[in-house]
Amino acid sequence: MSIYAVNGKEPVAAWIPSLDTAGNGTTTLTDLVGSSDGTLTNMDAATDWPSDTGAGGVRALDLDGSGDRVDVGQPISDYSEFTVGGWFKPTSSSGSKAVVAQRGNSTPGWYALMIRTGKWRFEAQSENGSKFNSPTISVSVGSWQHVVGVFTGTRVELYVNGARAGTGTAYSGAIPAPTVDAAIGSIRGGVSSSNYAGRVDDVRIFESGLDSSDIAYLYDSGTGRGIVASSGAPAQNAQNNNLRSIRMAP
Repeated sequence: MSIYAVNGKEPVAAWIPSLDTAGNGTTTLTDLVGSSDGTLTNMDAATDWPSDTGAGGVRALDLDGSGDRVDVGQPISDYSEFTVGGWFKPTSSSGSKAVVAQRGNSTPGWYALMIRTGKWRFEAQSENGSKFNSPTISVSVGSWQHVVGVFTGTRVELYVNGARAGTGTAYSGAIPAPTVDAAIGSIRGGVSSSNYAGRVDDVRIFESGLDSSDIAYLYDSGTGRGIVASSGAPAQNAQNNNLRSIRMAP
């Protein structure tokens, strides 16, 4: 079990700029648990890894909303149950903006963790083309928020800062594997007006549905950017010799 696991649930991908010393300042965002390294696209590696200590972090990626994205391939192999989440500090909440998404080119089957008209939401589309949206929670522009979309196999759930957005939307029909690679900060495959503007850190994908206790651990009362099981501390404190009390992961 890696240090990025949560309550025994191992992510299939973890892109954590706050802990990515190898990728820092380059065009590669390292997948710290798998083989889906991200490629910074339309971005400036020299300026798009800013220091940012908010919410326990060390650094982040900065996306300008004008085509910046990180291409991360297809880390999910089983779409029957999965979780997509991370830390986001948006500079705008207008329109439709994908923070982590993957879709088919012209076929049913996709998911998207989104900002849509000032609200966070998690969307999915079944094999018959039906679209399902989670309940929503308002975006806080200029603030770090921990946002998680969960597909349980029967429901589409959304958590923001550890709180679930109402009762998850009932879901019917499997999600077929998308045919286009996933991305952070955009939806690939010809979708317009989908570019996220803001900072990103600690994006993890699981082939399981995380529950409220798992998500509370990752949120860590608002200081969980880059939290790892070896120290139970967020990245900022882990890299400063664990200056606060060390807490073991649940």
